[in-house]
Amino acid sequence: MIDVIGIITRTWLGLASAPLVAAPAAGSSTAQVTAPASAVSANDAVQNIQKFYAGINQVTAQFRQTVKYAVFGTDKTSDGTVWLMKPGKMRWDYVEKKGSTVSVKKSFISNGKTLYVVEHDNKQVMKKDLKQDLMPVAVTFLYGTGDLAKEFNAALDTTGTYGTKGDVVLKLTPKTPSAQY
Repeated sequence: MIDVIGIITRTWLGLASAPLVAAPAAGSSTAQVTAPASAVSANDAVQNIQKFYAGINQVTAQFRQTVKYAVFGTDKTSDGTVWLMKPGKMRWDYVEKKGSTVSVKKSFISNGKTLYVVEHDNKQVMKKDLKQDLMPVAVTFLYGTGDLAKEFNAALDTTGTYGTKGDVVLKLTPKTPSAQY
């Protein structure tokens, strides 16, 4: 599961001024929009997100990613910064905080054609040709080429697992299953 905080705000969605949180998980994605439940439907939220994202060229945000290892019953949480610029450019820096020191541990950098994975501690760079690999729908959306309504079934998630009281949480389930998420 990935919690990305600050990529899109409710102001941009025309709802108000609190943050939207995107949280893709295995087999589904969740996006939290803080607003009264009656103020927005799942389809309205998807249309607003798509419309907003289609009209911007770049975004910078802090993120928190939590990977749940169901087999072992453990979680691993990572923090960092993401920079996105259409078309197809992005950088994700994963940081580690030790006391007052913050260092970048891993970076994912793409120019739209090639993805570079940089492991800073190991002084290692891996290169991946994006034309030969299918990208997950969540990534193609961030690249500016995906369409949430075409790729996902949207529903309001009322489980209370994400967000706080009064938040509207959007659950996006891929229309076509993928082993990538």
